Amino acid sequence: MAAPRSSLRRLLELIALTALAITQPVLDAFGSAAEEFIFRDISALGIIGFALLVVLGPALALWGLQQVVGRFLGRRAGDGIQLLLIVTLIATFVAQVTKSTTSWRPAILIIVAVSAGVAVAAAWLIDSITSLVMAFVALFAPLSVALFLFASPVADILFNDGTASAARVDMGSPAPVVYIVLDELPTLSLLDANGNVDDDRWPGFASLADDSTWFRNASAVAPSTPTAVPALLSGNYPVDIEALPVVDEFPQNLFTMLAGTHQMRVHESITKICPSELCGDSDTVGGSATDGLFDLIADSADVVIERTKPRRAIRTPVDFKVGQSDPSADRKIGEWLDRVVPSDGLHLNVIHAVLPHQPWWRLPTGQRYGGSGDGAPVVA
Repeated sequence: MAAPRSSLRRLLELIALTALAITQPVLDAFGSAAEEFIFRDISALGIIGFALLVVLGPALALWGLQQVVGRFLGRRAGDGIQLLLIVTLIATFVAQVTKSTTSWRPAILIIVAVSAGVAVAAAWLIDSITSLVMAFVALFAPLSVALFLFASPVADILFNDGTASAARVDMGSPAPVVYIVLDELPTLSLLDANGNVDDDRWPGFASLADDSTWFRNASAVAPSTPTAVPALLSGNYPVDIEALPVVDEFPQNLFTMLAGTHQMRVHESITKICPSELCGDSDTVGGSATDGLFDLIADSADVVIERTKPRRAIRTPVDFKVGQSDPSADRKIGEWLDRVVPSDGLHLNVIHAVLPHQPWWRLPTGQRYGGSGDGAPVVA
């Protein structure tokens, strides 16, 4: 029987095991999907906080549980909890590895994973060298964070300085600009049987078409929003479909072009093309970053579950919880419209709203159907 371990040693053991079973798979998944942080408007500081939470949160929570049980029920009960945690975390780690590297059936995966967990727990109980090895494995936790922050696409967000400049543009007749992007608006649904905008169902669009140039066959240049919207704002065809929608990737854009003459009133839903010195927090509208952080935590649990469960999924392994249709789009549009008012000087008024992006669940009036029932008009 091994000698009793200190509380610090037990914490290091759990940091090591959660680094293998939880931290590494979660940071690997988000490192390969860095755009998720942009979609949720998570700042660089928020990303660092998320990484630290993934590293320390599970280990501290499990360690706290073990300490409480040991304090109130005795050392043997505390040891029992630690053994159970070792079995569970090792089994989780082994299940993930064998699932990704073999074609074994679910029953075999379960047997191998649980057997490995029991074997390591038995070694921990018998020989203290196992605990020492775990303590050294805890170094894998900061290594995982470093790789996530500095050697994955996330680094492009962290080190995106939010600054850019463009060639000076001389305008013969400067004027205010209003630029509205309605995501996945099916243009055909606006038309009547004669191919004109249906002024009975869509009087606003019909009035706009009557007083402007109407391009009924216009289309985006890419099927995905993170690629199509930067093309609209930069005026360039997409070259690298993996490029993150940030200003460092698209330094020559509408905002930098008009920066010298226009004041910005901008809301970007899933891009960060407008430089921060032009479109700071005081010039934008949007939701709470706290909500996005809670969604990240939910996605983290999804990553671990999907990578651990023996049955192999047919769909995408992780269902990141970014809504396909923004339920708060009407509020954001309303806040933006409140700022689009006549005033002295020139303004560049830009909004990209994830509306009516599929799944479509609004009536022509803007009211919702098939949901909570608390429909509200898009424009009051």
